Amino acid sequence: MRSIEVTHALPVAPDLAAGCFWDISRWPRIWQGTEAVETLYDDGRHQEFVMVVRRNGALERVRTIRFRVSDLQIRFFSPEPPPQMDFHHGEWEIEPSPGAGCIVRAKRFYGLKKAPAGGGSAQADPERFHQDFTVRLGQILGSFERYFIDAHP
Repeated sequence: MRSIEVTHALPVAPDLAAGCFWDISRWPRIWQGTEAVETLYDDGRHQEFVMVVRRNGALERVRTIRFRVSDLQIRFFSPEPPPQMDFHHGEWEIEPSPGAGCIVRAKRFYGLKKAPAGGGSAQADPERFHQDFTVRLGQILGSFERYFIDAHP
């Protein structure tokens, strides 16, 4: 199992940030990697959706189930993870920052698919994948920052 943790400051109150992270229908307007989102269930504490994302020029379909553990913490797992992954789960944690705004901590845990029988590799360079995934998480958080700076609360 591999893990990633990325933190990023956002210029809004923690509750505004948390609400925006939970509102999955906003994601296509916030992060350009999101091509489409279909919400299958949402009762305010539990949510299931399918997101189509673009990675390296290809479209990936990811089904995710999320839990709003508290007003400022969202946990999730993907029963249908990105195609190169065996499993994928994580969380968004949001906390007040010492000044104005908040800090968002993105945690991810994942495993890459094993090499197919007969040789070859499902993921040729796991370290490169890990680096790219870390950068991608930072880009997502940066997109949320730009969204709020452009005054879209």
